[in-house]
Amino acid sequence: MTNQEIFSEIGEMGTLMLLFIEMAGADGEVAEEEVNVILGAGSCFTDNDLTPHIDAAVEVRKTLTMEDRIGYLAAGLSYFAGKLPEDTKKNILVGLAQIAQADGKIHDTENSLFKMASSYLNA
Repeated sequence: MTNQEIFSEIGEMGTLMLLFIEMAGADGEVAEEEVNVILGAGSCFTDNDLTPHIDAAVEVRKTLTMEDRIGYLAAGLSYFAGKLPEDTKKNILVGLAQIAQADGKIHDTENSLFKMASSYLNA
């Protein structure tokens, strides 16, 4: 799938949920605390039910390699950087930090993903 095909399938909220899910899974497992933080952080961006967006992101995640997911997330972050207001970009970074910290330890892979997101959203 191309990045455009993925975006057409999951849209902005699905892309955001994929980013959050990727942060939760960056250390090799997704803890219950991280899922709760994803739901809380995601609810800051919509009043609608997050379940369809999370489900779509999980399905896409299953079909892509890690390299393809990172490539897609880089493209998504670039899109967000050019489209979203500063406060929304800041809230994405806050959500990512909260997810990374949810299990009590920030792993190197979580730190790397946060730095990547920050490089786009703080630019």
